[in-house]
Amino acid sequence: MNKLGIIVSVVSIYLCFNDFMSRGFIGNSSSSIEQKSNTSEPVAPWGMVKEDQLDELTDLFNAYKEQHENEAGPKTIQLSEEVSGSYTKVISDNYQLELKAVISDKLSYALINQVELETGKSRLVKVKAKEIITGLKMEIISQTKVKLTNDKRAITLMMYQPNKKESV
Repeated sequence: MNKLGIIVSVVSIYLCFNDFMSRGFIGNSSSSIEQKSNTSEPVAPWGMVKEDQLDELTDLFNAYKEQHENEAGPKTIQLSEEVSGSYTKVISDNYQLELKAVISDKLSYALINQVELETGKSRLVKVKAKEIITGLKMEIISQTKVKLTNDKRAITLMMYQPNKKESV
């Protein structure tokens, strides 16, 4: 090996060792975060939250959750005689119904996921306009909504919950 190769190797090893020492990997017990911190409060290790901060964060999250639930409204509803409105899932005659697609062709129809609540078995049912599913007559409203009606109630079944800007 020539002299230049030896000098480059020694300088490289020195620089690597110096880098490790300055980062606190070797022989330095205090962390670099505590050394660089200019705040009066000690820095908590990653993932650690003080008790008062935890209470404050919990309160903020609960307020957000309540507001979000109130804005979104219920997404699943158990049908009774007085129920009406718009939902993404409906429970009727021991079945949970969820709209998956609306197909507009020569004969318009909807694909509805029908889950039997007792067994958990689900099947995709093709329902044509004006047909009856679990005692409810289906009418197509739009590409994302169908109306389920009987003598006592009318429910709009939607593929997804609309944003505030969209009308239901």
